Amino acid sequence: MGGLLIKQHESLISTDLISKYLHELDLKEKTKENYERNISYFLDYLNSNEVIQVTKQVILDYKRHLVSKNLSINTINAYLVALKNLYKWLEVNEISNDLSKHVKLLKNTRNFTKGSLSVNQVVELLNGIDTSNLKGLRDYAIILLFVSTALRGFELSNADIEDIKEIKGKSVLFIQSKGRDSKDEFVILERDTLNAITSYLKESGRTLKDAGAIFKGTAKSLNRRLEKGSISRMVKSRMKDIGIDSRYFTCHSLRHSALSIALESGSPLLQVQSLARHSSLNTTSLYLHNLNRLDNGSEQVILGALKGASLNG
Repeated sequence: MGGLLIKQHESLISTDLISKYLHELDLKEKTKENYERNISYFLDYLNSNEVIQVTKQVILDYKRHLVSKNLSINTINAYLVALKNLYKWLEVNEISNDLSKHVKLLKNTRNFTKGSLSVNQVVELLNGIDTSNLKGLRDYAIILLFVSTALRGFELSNADIEDIKEIKGKSVLFIQSKGRDSKDEFVILERDTLNAITSYLKESGRTLKDAGAIFKGTAKSLNRRLEKGSISRMVKSRMKDIGIDSRYFTCHSLRHSALSIALESGSPLLQVQSLARHSSLNTTSLYLHNLNRLDNGSEQVILGALKGASLNG
């Protein structure tokens, strides 16, 4: 078995082959869609570079191409994982050698790659939203929900009105968390957060007794669920409004902000782990490590010692 040819040269990577591969995967449909999209990106790369035959070197060049696009490590690895899994399947089915076998994923940093907003920045972000209209009420409710419950983007997008329930006198929102098959975890909706949601629903002509997506688009897309990508773009736009314009700060930064603020305000580590829904306490501990690193940096001690020895500056 040699290298794998692409479709315009009687390719073995045909649409039918990819469909067969995806059909055999025991994964959620959303994950399959992501795999299909990521594999298509590789095929586009082959076509745009007029590659006739795929070899290990071609895949390494593709990896370098992804790195040159200044994508995040997680995004690059997602593209590579989809490709590597496809080649494993091709080898098992004796269609092609696994040309990606020795292509390594990028090493992820042990620290977080997204920024965290301070309490004052969060307040400025929320206060800067004009809540006299439907879009403002919606955006305010979304951002407050993010920073008060540490939701992930897809968790918020998938939230339905009927997921809001009451347990022991407290309002909660049931969510389908990362790696779960059902909405079996919940976050607590404090009064201010619940009021923000109900105010938005009321302006959109709905109540907590209705069903369907909590957050929807505006104008022509009024009746459609607000997707994760649209939520991310909205948050970035609102951040830009207060002068925060960096790829280091994204929608996911609001989750980091919630967890960091909880720790800074004295919440015990185990309690924050529960809020974050981390399976490992070590993951939550990274937030505490980063906070301690900022508050107790040795850099200040070093410069203090140098200045004590009459360093100019």
